[in-house]
Amino acid sequence: MRKINWPLVLVLLGLCLLAAIALVVTGPGPAPTTTTTSLLPFASQKMAALPSVLVFSERNAYRLNYLEEHLKGLAELRSVNVSDEPELTSYYGISSFPAVVILLAGKVVYKHEGSLTNKEIVRQVAALRKS
Repeated sequence: MRKINWPLVLVLLGLCLLAAIALVVTGPGPAPTTTTTSLLPFASQKMAALPSVLVFSERNAYRLNYLEEHLKGLAELRSVNVSDEPELTSYYGISSFPAVVILLAGKVVYKHEGSLTNKEIVRQVAALRKS
């Protein structure tokens, strides 16, 4: 039969008690900021089944004419100015621009940082629609 190391048990219980007291005194942590809701850029029920394409760029508005024309009805499109929306940029872990993130049902299914042609973006969305 093994001996119980009571001093060790008491030390561990003390640490647990201190952690519980610290949690009660300080609280569970900061409440989520309102910016977390903006991290879901496409919340409309109608578009939920469609992929969402986020195009991150440093310019005011990435040239979306081609994409708007070719993705109409296939995906919802949004240009993200990284200077105006740093939280969104950080949330998706974007560090170089331009960048593209494609979401399906709220989950990242494709991410590319760096130069990418509009035709390749359309191909990626089309491939998602086929699968």
